[in-house]
Amino acid sequence: MTWVLSGAIDSRIEAGAHDGYLALTIKLMSGGLDKFSLGLCLLDAGLIPSITFLFDHDRQKLVLSRSEKFSSLSAEDAKVTLSLDLNDFERLRFFSLRAVRDGVPEVDHIDLELSGLRKGKTVRADVVIQYPST
Repeated sequence: MTWVLSGAIDSRIEAGAHDGYLALTIKLMSGGLDKFSLGLCLLDAGLIPSITFLFDHDRQKLVLSRSEKFSSLSAEDAKVTLSLDLNDFERLRFFSLRAVRDGVPEVDHIDLELSGLRKGKTVRADVVIQYPST
Protein backbone atom coordinates (compact mmCIF):
# COMPACT_ATOMS: atom_id res chain seq x y z
CA MET A 1 0.00 0.00 0.00
CA THR A 2 1.30 3.43 -0.93
CA TRP A 3 0.50 6.51 1.13
CA VAL A 4 -0.78 9.23 -1.25
CA LEU A 5 -1.02 12.87 -0.17
CA SER A 6 -2.36 15.84 -2.08
CA GLY A 7 -2.01 19.41 -0.85
CA ALA A 8 0.50 18.59 1.91
CA ILE A 9 3.50 20.03 0.05
CA ASP A 10 4.36 22.24 -2.87
CA SER A 11 7.36 21.33 -4.97
CA ARG A 12 9.61 22.81 -7.62
CA ILE A 13 12.24 20.90 -9.57
CA GLU A 14 14.84 22.63 -11.69
CA ALA A 15 17.53 21.25 -13.94
CA GLY A 16 20.71 23.26 -14.14
CA ALA A 17 22.61 24.48 -17.14
CA HIS A 18 23.53 21.59 -19.44
CA ASP A 19 21.69 19.26 -17.03
CA GLY A 20 24.73 19.38 -14.71
CA TYR A 21 22.65 19.47 -11.54
CA LEU A 22 19.17 19.09 -10.13
CA ALA A 23 17.59 21.38 -7.56
CA LEU A 24 14.46 20.28 -5.71
CA THR A 25 12.59 22.58 -3.35
CA ILE A 26 9.88 21.03 -1.20
CA LYS A 27 7.69 23.47 0.71
CA LEU A 28 5.75 21.78 3.50
CA MET A 29 2.27 23.25 3.98
CA SER A 30 1.11 23.94 7.54
CA GLY A 31 -2.24 22.22 6.96
CA GLY A 32 -0.56 19.02 5.76
CA LEU A 33 2.39 18.80 8.17
CA ASP A 34 0.62 16.32 10.45
CA LYS A 35 -0.21 13.99 7.54
CA PHE A 36 3.32 14.36 6.18
CA SER A 37 4.77 13.43 9.60
CA LEU A 38 2.41 10.48 9.96
CA GLY A 39 3.52 9.27 6.53
CA LEU A 40 7.16 9.47 7.64
CA CYS A 41 6.36 7.38 10.73
CA LEU A 42 4.54 4.75 8.63
CA LEU A 43 7.49 4.67 6.25
CA ASP A 44 9.96 4.35 9.12
CA ALA A 45 7.98 1.45 10.62
CA GLY A 46 7.96 -0.37 7.28
CA LEU A 47 4.18 -0.22 7.02
CA ILE A 48 4.31 1.52 3.63
CA PRO A 49 7.04 1.38 0.96
CA SER A 50 6.82 5.05 -0.08
CA ILE A 51 4.85 8.28 0.13
CA THR A 52 3.51 9.72 -3.12
CA PHE A 53 2.72 13.43 -3.29
CA LEU A 54 0.35 14.67 -6.00
CA PHE A 55 0.19 18.29 -7.11
CA ASP A 56 -2.93 20.12 -8.24
CA HIS A 57 -1.07 22.65 -10.41
CA ASP A 58 0.43 20.05 -12.76
CA ARG A 59 0.53 16.32 -13.32
CA GLN A 60 3.89 15.90 -11.63
CA LYS A 61 4.29 13.65 -8.61
CA LEU A 62 7.00 13.22 -6.00
CA VAL A 63 7.74 9.80 -4.51
CA LEU A 64 9.60 9.74 -1.17
CA SER A 65 11.18 6.53 0.13
CA ARG A 66 13.91 5.28 2.46
CA SER A 67 17.16 3.84 1.26
CA GLU A 68 19.44 1.51 3.17
CA LYS A 69 22.51 2.71 1.25
CA PHE A 70 22.53 6.39 0.26
CA SER A 71 20.31 9.37 -0.48
CA SER A 72 19.49 10.05 -4.12
CA LEU A 73 17.22 12.06 -6.38
CA SER A 74 16.00 11.15 -9.85
CA ALA A 75 13.81 13.16 -12.17
CA GLU A 76 11.84 11.90 -15.11
CA ASP A 77 9.13 13.69 -17.09
CA ALA A 78 6.29 13.65 -14.56
CA LYS A 79 7.90 11.78 -11.66
CA VAL A 80 10.52 12.83 -9.16
CA THR A 81 11.88 10.17 -6.80
CA LEU A 82 13.65 11.14 -3.58
CA SER A 83 15.23 8.31 -1.57
CA LEU A 84 16.71 9.22 1.79
CA ASP A 85 19.34 7.27 3.72
CA LEU A 86 18.91 6.60 7.44
CA ASN A 87 20.57 9.85 8.61
CA ASP A 88 18.73 12.17 6.21
CA PHE A 89 15.43 10.39 6.79
CA GLU A 90 15.78 10.50 10.59
CA ARG A 91 16.62 14.21 10.52
CA LEU A 92 13.53 14.96 8.40
CA ARG A 93 11.28 12.82 10.61
CA PHE A 94 12.70 14.29 13.84
CA PHE A 95 12.17 17.94 12.88
CA SER A 96 8.76 17.23 11.31
CA LEU A 97 7.44 15.49 14.42
CA ARG A 98 8.76 18.26 16.68
CA ALA A 99 7.06 20.86 14.48
CA VAL A 100 3.74 19.02 14.86
CA ARG A 101 4.23 18.62 18.62
CA ASP A 102 5.29 22.21 19.28
CA GLY A 103 3.04 23.87 16.72
CA VAL A 104 6.02 25.73 15.27
CA PRO A 105 9.06 24.37 13.43
CA GLU A 106 12.42 24.40 15.18
CA VAL A 107 14.22 25.03 11.87
CA ASP A 108 13.03 26.84 8.77
CA HIS A 109 14.55 24.38 6.30
CA ILE A 110 16.75 21.32 5.79
CA ASP A 111 19.43 21.25 3.09
CA LEU A 112 20.58 18.00 1.50
CA GLU A 113 23.39 17.54 -1.02
CA LEU A 114 23.25 14.20 -2.77
CA SER A 115 23.70 12.45 -6.08
CA GLY A 116 21.04 12.77 -8.72
CA LEU A 117 20.04 11.08 -11.93
CA ARG A 118 18.77 13.08 -14.90
CA LYS A 119 18.31 11.63 -18.39
CA GLY A 120 20.42 8.63 -17.40
CA LYS A 121 23.39 10.72 -16.23
CA THR A 122 24.64 11.11 -12.67
CA VAL A 123 24.51 14.75 -11.58
CA ARG A 124 24.85 16.76 -8.39
CA ALA A 125 21.52 17.33 -6.63
CA ASP A 126 20.48 19.88 -4.02
CA VAL A 127 17.29 19.36 -2.04
CA VAL A 128 15.78 22.02 0.22
CA ILE A 129 12.86 21.09 2.45
CA GLN A 130 11.14 24.21 3.80
CA TYR A 131 8.95 24.17 6.90
CA PRO A 132 5.92 26.47 7.19
CA SER A 133 6.57 29.73 9.02
CA THR A 134 3.54 29.39 11.30
